[in-house]
Amino acid sequence: MAFYLPYLLIFVSISGSIWLIYKIFQTRYSLKGSKIRFKRFFLLGCIFSLIIVSSGLLGVLEGNKRVSRSILLGNVTQKYESARNKKKKEQALAQKMEEFTTCYEEMNDIFVNQEKRLTDKNMEKLTRLYQNLPEKQQKEVQDNYEQTKKDVQYVKDTKIEEACSDLFGDTNPWFASEEEKKEKQQSVTYERYENLFQQATNIQSPTKKETALNYLESVKEWLDQQQQN
Repeated sequence: MAFYLPYLLIFVSISGSIWLIYKIFQTRYSLKGSKIRFKRFFLLGCIFSLIIVSSGLLGVLEGNKRVSRSILLGNVTQKYESARNKKKKEQALAQKMEEFTTCYEEMNDIFVNQEKRLTDKNMEKLTRLYQNLPEKQQKEVQDNYEQTKKDVQYVKDTKIEEACSDLFGDTNPWFASEEEKKEKQQSVTYERYENLFQQATNIQSPTKKETALNYLESVKEWLDQQQQN
């Protein structure tokens, strides 16, 4: 209603001006003397006042239009910026999800193909990509992430177990020649034993850990026996 009030006032002002002009012409022939002149000047003053009021109202209308255009432009700009920022966030999130999925699938293929290239370095990359995801997306891929952690640990445990087995095998290489046998036995040292023992204590799989430590126990006995001889 407030928006249409200036238009209503302008209409009233114009109508009033027309009516006053009509009255001036009426009094022109109806009365004589100073009284007529006073009425004429009074009516003229009213006309000028109405014209001034109309001009002011027109200025107010123009100002309202400018303010309305400014507000409308501001709203449009704000909506555009909001939509653009939302699109950027969606694109960034999609890219993060794609990077995580690609890394996960690559690591899964390595594990399925029973390759030993699955290392802590691979897991560090996947963890970094996982932590970059928002909480909601982390929950969506959490099962895949946790399973990959187990796969990496399994490969790591297997490597250590096999290394312990190889060290034990070097203490008595059955199918090697005398020269090769001597060479392998000389490679069995306390340094290799201690290094593998430290790694074996960090094995997560109870079965693999027990097997690896049993191999190392036999190696330790063999080393002690060689030292006594």
